[in-house]
Amino acid sequence: MLEATNQGVWATFAQVDNAPFQNDIRKGPYNFNDPSCLSCSINDESTDPTQVVQMFADDPSADNVNKNMKILIQQANPTSVWQYYKLIDVQWPENPIDLSTLPVPALQPLPLDTPNTQTLMNPVLETFMRYEGTSCTSCHTIARVSPHQSTATNKTPPPDNASSYSFMFGYARAQKPR
Repeated sequence: MLEATNQGVWATFAQVDNAPFQNDIRKGPYNFNDPSCLSCSINDESTDPTQVVQMFADDPSADNVNKNMKILIQQANPTSVWQYYKLIDVQWPENPIDLSTLPVPALQPLPLDTPNTQTLMNPVLETFMRYEGTSCTSCHTIARVSPHQSTATNKTPPPDNASSYSFMFGYARAQKPR
């Protein structure tokens, strides 16, 4: 499926009691949602705290994976915390692009092939990304290398070098001299 590519496969998981689905708001208890707070805003980045609500359903094909994994985990360790986690969904490119064919250095945005699902986000880690078409790959194509990278001896701004879909490299800084 993913021959000659490094675009990756993206997945997101959640603790089952983190947040309700959009149509189950008044059930609970939840770690990031208090059903008794009738005046609290939902997924609102301008309020603190906010009520976290999972806006999009888990992929139905994840149900069997979650059920089977829970059985295996409980058989191995009936008290394991991992039995309370679930797979929400997995995303991958339908027609992956071999990134080694891009010119070096590759500039962002990296190519985004047609993903198998257009919408995928974690309800707690990405609470405010609650719109159709928002997904792992659609966001990570713009990940870039740190703007603090070397520009040799000239004073021009550094190029927007892509960082292979990881935002981590954008935070890199040179060590300060001691």
